Amino acid sequence: MAKTKQTLSPVEWRLMKAVWRQRKATVREIHEEVGAATGWAVSTVKTLLGRMEKKGLLKVEKVGPVRQYRALKRKKDLVSRAVESFLDVVLDGSLAPLVSYIAKARGLEPEEIDELKRLVED
Repeated sequence: MAKTKQTLSPVEWRLMKAVWRQRKATVREIHEEVGAATGWAVSTVKTLLGRMEKKGLLKVEKVGPVRQYRALKRKKDLVSRAVESFLDVVLDGSLAPLVSYIAKARGLEPEEIDELKRLVED
C-alpha cells in the first residue's frame, strides 16, 4: 500500500469527505451522497475509490458480497498537509499573504484580530 505525500485532488477531497461523514461506506452509499451533485456513475465512484485505496487513503473490507470503505487518513492530517503544501508551493513558505488575503477578502472578527496579535507577539 502506497503512502501519499501529495495533497488530494478536488475529486479525492469530495470522496474522502463522504467517507469521513459515513465512517464506513459502500460504493452505493458514497454514490448516493456525491452522485447527484457530480453526475458520476456508480462505476466511476467505484473506480475512483479503488485508486484511492491503492494510494493508501482508504481501506476496503469485504462484508459478504459488499465492499466497505473507510478512511485510513484523518481529516486533520490531510488538511494540515494541504495547507503546508499551499504555503510552500503557492506562497513560498510565507504566511503573511494568506493572512492579508483573509483579513481583506473575508474579514476578521475582533477576537480573531486579538488572537493574531497574541500569536505574533509569541
